Amino acid sequence: MTDEFLPKSDSDKEETSPLSTPFWGSLPETKPVEPQTQDMPVDIKPELSQNEIPDTAGFDFGPLPIITGIEENQEPAVEINPEGIPPVEMAAVETAQGGLTPNEKTTFENQDFDFPDFSKEIHGSTVSKKGSLSTTQNKQIGLAICAVFILIGTSLFFGIGYSHYTEVSEQMDLQERAKDWPIAVINNSSEIYGEQSESCDEDGCTSSAWFRAEIKLVCTTNETGTYLCGEGVYDQNSTTEMFTIEMGCENRLRYRSYGDMPYACAAVWDLSYHFQYEDIFFTFPIGVWDDSNYNEWVVYDETCIWEGESDDVEKWSCYYDGGYYDTWWHYCEFDEEYGYWLCTDGLGDDVGSPDNKDGDEAPYWIAERAYAEISNSGIDGFVVKYNPENPSEIFLLEARVESFDYLNPILGMAIPPIITLFVCFRFYSWAARGFQTKSE
Repeated sequence: MTDEFLPKSDSDKEETSPLSTPFWGSLPETKPVEPQTQDMPVDIKPELSQNEIPDTAGFDFGPLPIITGIEENQEPAVEINPEGIPPVEMAAVETAQGGLTPNEKTTFENQDFDFPDFSKEIHGSTVSKKGSLSTTQNKQIGLAICAVFILIGTSLFFGIGYSHYTEVSEQMDLQERAKDWPIAVINNSSEIYGEQSESCDEDGCTSSAWFRAEIKLVCTTNETGTYLCGEGVYDQNSTTEMFTIEMGCENRLRYRSYGDMPYACAAVWDLSYHFQYEDIFFTFPIGVWDDSNYNEWVVYDETCIWEGESDDVEKWSCYYDGGYYDTWWHYCEFDEEYGYWLCTDGLGDDVGSPDNKDGDEAPYWIAERAYAEISNSGIDGFVVKYNPENPSEIFLLEARVESFDYLNPILGMAIPPIITLFVCFRFYSWAARGFQTKSE
């Protein structure tokens, strides 16, 4: 065997400079790699004669040896040399590439393998580990749930708001048509019940009210074919006719009207108060608030005189209860239908004049509302407006509505969906973050 195939002696080893030693310590001793032969732990060098050149056709010069034939109940294809070198679990990487000596063994127990993540290679998208959802999927789920919330919330609140809007609209129409209807006293067999309640806690007090009514009108037919209703006794054998009208207002989450008048809840506070405290009677002068102009009118049933008192210079002096002086006003007008004086200071300080008597600054319903306050303290004398062509259609004088009453149903339709959108946006943002499970 030639010398070039023999390992070098200790004397032939190169001296290593101390400076060439890395800071982490000395590496295991290595042997130079010869081009014809490699020290492979699993391949056995063939025995060659002194002048024989080895055939390199069967050698594998790759970085790792290929071991085949290792199957159950089969012998490995690598032969064990007769000198009794024990087999290894996995061939060590050659010295120049892996930094291990031929005598060191590499096993699965003492090695950490960093396998590549092939999840990003599938169909060009990321497949999260351990069943977690991607950010896009989280956002889609959050958007779907948010859409359901918006649909339900908007439908619910829009339905409630639209229902209330319809009630106010129909009541406004009834109120306009009833402007010229006659007034009648209801039959004493009618029934009206009402109540107010108040509950308080640390945050304050809240009030609620309800009423229900069964109003009966006794009417007769006049020569023109219309009805004349009012006081009288119903007799089945006579020409009189009884009309029964039912209505009410209840408070369940919101005030809800029912019965034969579109928006009976407009009268709930007045009627609930009158019929909870039937022993309370109102007397003149009576104050009536005009919501449309934010002005209060005071109604007298006696008389008002221009400069009636010596101190009331360029003012109206008003009296009540048989001639007792009450106070002075800048403006007063007379309502001929009811015989009332309607006075106010809300029109300014320089409007006073003796000609105010024939003025028409007060809304037409101020006088009739004052009349209702006096008459409707109980069943006896309770008055309503009725349709002379169909007395089953009536209008309660306490059930007036104004244009601003549309504001509540409009807000009821608009604000809740806006709040729902805001809540859904917050939920959507949370869902995009909260549903994601981080992979380890």
